[in-house]
Amino acid sequence: MDDEGIFVLQEAGEVLVVNQVGAFIVEHLEGSRSLNELVAAITERYEIDAERARADARSLLDALLEAGAISRI
Repeated sequence: MDDEGIFVLQEAGEVLVVNQVGAFIVEHLEGSRSLNELVAAITERYEIDAERARADARSLLDALLEAGAISRI
């Protein structure tokens, strides 16, 4: 969708809707990027400070981990 991303969490039977930054974060999860690398990519792409980017990324990653959509490597 325009400024949102929709993720179907099949095992949990849930749908997760995220904003534009959330969709950007998920797109950049491929490989083994650290939280610091994600924060740098977010602050480079969007006009938000690193503290806000870190909080948003951590919140989304925690939700995705809890839902079983991603795992730690």
